[in-house]
Amino acid sequence: MKNIFNFKEFLSHLTTQPGVYRMYNKNGIVIYVGKAKNLKNRLSSYFYSKINNRKIEILVNNIQSIDVIVTQTETEALLLEYNYIKLYQPRYNVVFRDDKSYTYIFLSNDKHPRITMHRGTQNKKGEYFGPFSNRFDIQKLLKLIQKIFPIRQCKNNVYRIRSRPCLQYQIGRCLGPCISGLVDEQEYKVQTNYVRMFLTGKSNKVIDKIVTRMEKASIALHFEEADRLYSQIKEINTITEKHCIFKNIFLNKNYQDNIDVIGLAYDYGIICLHMLFIRHGKVLRNSNHFLELSISTELMKVIQKFITDFYFSNKKTLEFPNSILIHFNLPKANLLEDLLSKIAGHKINIQYKLHINDICYLKLAKINAMNALKSYISQSLIIKKRFIALATFLKIDNINRIECFDISHTMGEYTTASCVAYNKNGPVFSDYRHFNIDGILPGDDCAAIKQVLFRRYNKNIEKNKIPDLILIDGGKGQLLQAENIFSALKVSWNKDHPVLLAISKGKYRKTGLETLFLKTEGKGIFLPHDSPELHIIQHIRNAAHNYALSSHQKKQVKIQCTSSLERIKGIGPKRRQKLLKYMGGLQSLINASVEDIIKVPGISFILAKKIYHSLNY
Repeated sequence: MKNIFNFKEFLSHLTTQPGVYRMYNKNGIVIYVGKAKNLKNRLSSYFYSKINNRKIEILVNNIQSIDVIVTQTETEALLLEYNYIKLYQPRYNVVFRDDKSYTYIFLSNDKHPRITMHRGTQNKKGEYFGPFSNRFDIQKLLKLIQKIFPIRQCKNNVYRIRSRPCLQYQIGRCLGPCISGLVDEQEYKVQTNYVRMFLTGKSNKVIDKIVTRMEKASIALHFEEADRLYSQIKEINTITEKHCIFKNIFLNKNYQDNIDVIGLAYDYGIICLHMLFIRHGKVLRNSNHFLELSISTELMKVIQKFITDFYFSNKKTLEFPNSILIHFNLPKANLLEDLLSKIAGHKINIQYKLHINDICYLKLAKINAMNALKSYISQSLIIKKRFIALATFLKIDNINRIECFDISHTMGEYTTASCVAYNKNGPVFSDYRHFNIDGILPGDDCAAIKQVLFRRYNKNIEKNKIPDLILIDGGKGQLLQAENIFSALKVSWNKDHPVLLAISKGKYRKTGLETLFLKTEGKGIFLPHDSPELHIIQHIRNAAHNYALSSHQKKQVKIQCTSSLERIKGIGPKRRQKLLKYMGGLQSLINASVEDIIKVPGISFILAKKIYHSLNY
């Protein structure tokens, strides 16, 4: 089955800013990480452009959801993409490299080391920094490094045969090690070491060393040398100040600290808290949390409660930060600090007035909170509009809750049923249910629907959980069974309230050609393929199908991994152990006769016959 990801809805409220996107499959696993200068344009290309690459086509068909994190520049996006690829190691990030490896920055192990871009097997002697996914971005980075640290980038065959310095030496971008006696060997080693430190995130140490050398040069009255060193410091500061994430990875003196950043956005009575989890100066992951705010509730109290609950509920799995950065004044922050410090076992500071190095992270969190809230509200409003359109189509006053049922089996075996619930805000995951179906003829979907509906509704149900509409994946046969069940129900709640609607995929089983049945007599109803009421029905039906399929697959795997003896009634763990021990294994037991099985202590003649027939027929 193809993915049910509604890309049109997702793209309709996507930002055009630069950033990083993560694609997830149906199991919630990140399958691809990418960056974009324009997120909307880049992600649109996956769905609106003609795909000639089979690998990309497979990726798109496996997308279940996408989330994005907005950055201030494309370079920030590159570095964040690199961190996420290292963290998640997505499957398709490897597949898409045309059977080649990622691009690295390579520092050779020659007498005069060369810095260059490397792609392929790492069989050369030297140091590799990366990986990076885009070679053009590495070329930009190499130009910046060459501008700051004048070490060679020329190929070895050119380096060995030169008789005079090249243009790079003339413009001060190379020390000219190709010409004997032109460069101080010690100076070249120093510059090489600076590059090494810079690429491993120790720019603060590089600056400290250069500052020390500049001061010594000034004292010795070597003003030209001091000016050159000052220019070098200025260039490092320029590159690290230009990009937020660059700055925090390469410059921040506290880059080893663990920091959580919370960005806040609020609108339409909904709060969005965007959390950035920064470990060792790198943005490892992010998450969005949405809270509804009633008129009588104070905003800061809700946020304070959320922060407390979040860290307390995740105390076993979360690596606690040293600092939490916020851009709003939180009342009684000192009490919250004390509580979180006790949970973490070390001091946690909640910082409101921030150092300039941390402001960019906070700005990043705020931007992402605003984008996530905009997306969330758009999504909720779309669902509400579709609920209204569906209520109008069905000619009922209002729809607050929809439940949908689907059946899944493999040629009649391992039959399971699913029930998913939706309200005007989207799926209600806490009310999702799956049912194991027994006692029916293999492949009888109508009997399966009859059983699951009886089990779901033949009991007392809370008033707010009585569905206004019940969707059934099937045709007239399934709808007839549903009507029979509801007419036979003897319950205290109003069983005539829910509207029953069957949705059949039709002869060709194509999306958009579904037939709807409100009655078991007469012809079905066809809705336009672009109608909002059909979209919400398809969306909920597909959610029920996926949930039924996942439950069925889990059941199938569990049964296949279970011993044949475990499926025989009357054979518990102790008897099973005795049978296997006495017979010398399962294969010997299968080959044994009824007379042989009776000899096992505790096994009667009737039970022996039952075991024999179960294992041989």
